[in-house]
Amino acid sequence: VHEGGWQDSGYWSFWDTPLIELAGKTLGLVGFGRIGQRVGQLAHAFGMEVWAYAPSPKDDPGYAPFSFKSVEEIFAGADVVSLHCPQTASNAGFVNAELLSSMKDGALFINTARGGLVDEAALMEALQSGHLQGAGLDCQATEPPTGTSLDLVRLPQVLALPHTGSKTNAARERMSIWAAQSIVDVFQGRVPQYVVNTDVLKRLDLHTT
Repeated sequence: VHEGGWQDSGYWSFWDTPLIELAGKTLGLVGFGRIGQRVGQLAHAFGMEVWAYAPSPKDDPGYAPFSFKSVEEIFAGADVVSLHCPQTASNAGFVNAELLSSMKDGALFINTARGGLVDEAALMEALQSGHLQGAGLDCQATEPPTGTSLDLVRLPQVLALPHTGSKTNAARERMSIWAAQSIVDVFQGRVPQYVVNTDVLKRLDLHTT
């Protein structure tokens, strides 16, 4: 619109590329913690079916259609796959060529978790071959991107952001308050609200379920 494309077209409704309707599509979430669950709620509001993989038991979210699936089932069957899991020594690079090749032709891949979860060379191949329609990435294996990470974010099929998921002033203020409150909780013998490594709590003689 800013560049005058709509005005120059002469049509009342104008587009440069075909649009995708989310209703009726399936979103696969790999990771179903606080963030994954919230994304699932938003997808449901758009009329999407939601599948989720959770490594530990989780309650059903209370909307339908919804199903818990394996990682393999999600990659093979979802129209959009979105990562919402931490990166560990055991899952680094788990999104590899084999997993990507199992995805539907024309599927979309989103990573707002950690760049190291993905074999970036394999993702580039899946995009350049046309197997995947596109990718949305808020994180790369190297940040700022260099090498393969830089080649990946420069692809026209990629919408890339510079790790901006928590960059609002309000989010940073909350994070600072939560960090300070967690320190106070530990010194006063309480389990912090936001726990990443429960083994640390055990060493401190704090317990969580």
